Amino acid sequence: MGLVTTGDSFEYTSSPHPLRESDPCYPTSLHGITKLAATLQAQSVARVKQRPIVTLRLFSTYGPDDHPRRLVPITLRSALSDRALNLSRPEIARDWIYIEDLIELYLEAGHRAKTLAGKVFNAGTGVNTNLAALVEMVLRLTASTAETHWGVFTAPAHDDYPWVADMTHTFEHFNWRPRIFLEAGLQKTIAQIKLTQA
Repeated sequence: MGLVTTGDSFEYTSSPHPLRESDPCYPTSLHGITKLAATLQAQSVARVKQRPIVTLRLFSTYGPDDHPRRLVPITLRSALSDRALNLSRPEIARDWIYIEDLIELYLEAGHRAKTLAGKVFNAGTGVNTNLAALVEMVLRLTASTAETHWGVFTAPAHDDYPWVADMTHTFEHFNWRPRIFLEAGLQKTIAQIKLTQA
C-alpha cells in the first residue's frame, strides 16, 4: 500500500479542451498554485527517494456530507426548500465525480502506488455538464418550484472554459471506472439530505 496525495484540476491552465496530465500547468489561483507545489513535491520524493506516492488530480467532487457552502449542497437544499437558486452563468461547465466512485479510485491507487510512483492521474468522469443542465436535473429530481436567478454572482475568468478531465491516462492504468453518474449521484445525495432533515 502506498500514499495517494490529493491534487486539483485548478493546477492546470484553463483550456477549451478536456484537460490531460501532459498539459501545461500554469495555475492562476492561490489554491491551484499551492496544490501544484504539493504535487511537484510528491513527485520529487517518489522519484528521488523511490517512495510509492501517486497523485490524483480531482475534478468536481460531490456527494453526501459535502461542505454546506459548496455548489451542489447549496443548490439541493435550496431546491428542497423551494428557495430561489442564485447562480452565476448557466454555461459554466464542470466534470462532476461522485464521492463513492472517488473513494474506489483512491483505494486502487493506493494498492498500485509502487508501480505507478511519481505519476499524476486525473480523477473525474470525462463528462461535461454545465450549470444549466445541473440545475434542471436538481429541480426535476426534487420536484421543486424554486425560481432560478442567473447572473447574481460574478464568475471568475477561469470559468470561461470548461473544467473537464481527459480520462485516457487514468483508464489506461487503472481497472477503475466511474459507476455513479450525475443523476444517480444527485439522487443519493438528495436522499441523504432528506434523512438529515427528518
